[in-house]
Amino acid sequence: MISQNPRLILVNLAIIIVLSCSSAIDPRSLQHAPGSVLAEHAENNNPDIRTAVAKNKKTPADTLSKLSRDNDPRVRKWVANNKNTPQNILAKLAEDRSAEVREYVAYNLNTPPGVLLMLAEDENWRARQWVALHPESPTKALAKLHRAGFGC
Repeated sequence: MISQNPRLILVNLAIIIVLSCSSAIDPRSLQHAPGSVLAEHAENNNPDIRTAVAKNKKTPADTLSKLSRDNDPRVRKWVANNKNTPQNILAKLAEDRSAEVREYVAYNLNTPPGVLLMLAEDENWRARQWVALHPESPTKALAKLHRAGFGC
């Protein structure tokens, strides 16, 4: 618990101070930031900062939901890859205009079977490849890939 670990309190406080006082934030500084700090930086003008937030395993689901609508496909790609991204957001990202975002949706282990079924017909072969390799791919998705000659 944080209250029982004074060193952890000091580390988190130091991170918050550095991030709030610095005009030029190094994305690596967000690596150990708490969720509240990550949420604050999700609206940063720098896409590298938003990407770092999207990649972070501590980023709250509601922040990932906001970032899923980011203009930069690099940010959306990392939202699609994050294990904390809600399934309904993964379903929306499965229809993203960026092929790379759709690949990352197919790669995410939390992607629901219905979304994998849809991605089995994606124009991007890499998205279809991740569907084929996904441990939760439904039999119907694998059958679609087989009928389409995928992997032959």
